[in-house]
Amino acid sequence: MQKINQIGFFVLLVMILFSIFFIPSFIDMPDLYLVDKNVISFTEGWTWRGDGYKSSFSLPYHFDVSKTESLVIKNTIPENIPHGANITFKSYVQSVITKIDGEIVYEMGTDRDTFLGKDLGKFWVFIKLEPEHKGKEIEITLFSHRDALHGYAPEILISSKDALFAHNFSNTIWFNIFALFIVISGLLTDIDRLKYINDYFGHAAGDRAIIDTFEILKKNFAGIGRVYRIGGDEYSVIVKNVKREEIDAIIENITKDIVSIEKDREYDYFISIGVEEYNPEIDENIYSASIRADHKMYDDKKRHRNSVPKKMPRNTNYYK
Repeated sequence: MQKINQIGFFVLLVMILFSIFFIPSFIDMPDLYLVDKNVISFTEGWTWRGDGYKSSFSLPYHFDVSKTESLVIKNTIPENIPHGANITFKSYVQSVITKIDGEIVYEMGTDRDTFLGKDLGKFWVFIKLEPEHKGKEIEITLFSHRDALHGYAPEILISSKDALFAHNFSNTIWFNIFALFIVISGLLTDIDRLKYINDYFGHAAGDRAIIDTFEILKKNFAGIGRVYRIGGDEYSVIVKNVKREEIDAIIENITKDIVSIEKDREYDYFISIGVEEYNPEIDENIYSASIRADHKMYDDKKRHRNSVPKKMPRNTNYYK
């Protein structure tokens, strides 16, 4: 019996390897590895405030910082960054502040009462790079209330948004291996008026809106899809073997959840959604499908673009 099991495992392994290396080219499917060569490692040359920025460190690295001290690391953004590139890394239950040339460009989970890690655990940080950022200093501040993760600096990457999307997707290798045998649909979501929420109700309220969005998506796609955070207020959901009619029904449930939550919030709360299914006849690869979903999402976002928020703080009579 044991010998039969070993033979069966070997046959299955051969089938998997064959499907990865040969079948995609036969049926013109995208590379199942989904690894984009444009992903650039930004792990070398980091310096640490704890030693006066004297030594150079390679990430990931666990720094020896005190329980009350934030981890602060610095580096210089390369000159040869690709057009439309982002800096990205995974926060391991840590609050994050990122500065470029002394200006804050990203901040999340800095209010302990609404510390994001308590709700999301690990999450991806995406920071869009502009041409003027080349050669400028980048400073990242990380803090965790968990001893095992405090002082940990993760691997940092630079690439286009599509390549980073693929990098996240490729982390779930077994899902990708069997992508040949499944129908893949992509859903992109974006929180409407997050700036309005942050400006008038504070960043703690903005964090709450981001958490609400994640919880809605996680609940509605539990068991059938994976939820990825691909931007400050953007999420992507990848689902498999689900009919479009079922996806539409889920979207209706999400809309009901949004309405329910919005009633309990002091600010307007809406989500824009775009859904597309991978189609080998028109999509060169899965990135193409994600781009089409992104366009659908922005079309949906136009609903509220020129409208004025209904909920405002009592001491504010205008909307900027």
